[in-house]
Amino acid sequence: AEDLAVTPSQVEQLNRLKRLAGLAEDFYNAMLAAINGLGAGEVFTAGTSTPVSFVEGSSELLVVRVFGRNQRYRLTELPLGIAFGLAQLKMDVGEPVVAARQAAFALLHPKTSSVGMERARKLMQEAIAAGVVPEDMMQVFEEDYSL
Repeated sequence: AEDLAVTPSQVEQLNRLKRLAGLAEDFYNAMLAAINGLGAGEVFTAGTSTPVSFVEGSSELLVVRVFGRNQRYRLTELPLGIAFGLAQLKMDVGEPVVAARQAAFALLHPKTSSVGMERARKLMQEAIAAGVVPEDMMQVFEEDYSL
């Protein structure tokens, strides 16, 4: 992609995408660290209050118990609430950069709903207001990245 970005506008877009990918990777690594660090039966919170019991997990698959039933997810299909709950086990949620990481992950996650996308926008705005990412990062929600 770097060779294809020739105009100043394209270079700026590429830089935003690189920053977004780095933030999402940080989030993903925290989520994997949480999965690798949990033992069967340990409980974490998804969303604001849903208790989730860890059953087993790997770098590709997660099995959790929610509402009395075992649920099996590929990490690419993991609901955002569960992903956020896992990653927050390994991130200092008091740090403003966490909002940017969550926003980036939600934006790039293939199963993000319109509600999840709106949450991602709010999180990115929080990160911008805290000064941890530049203001132009809101453009990733609107730009067309096709070449």
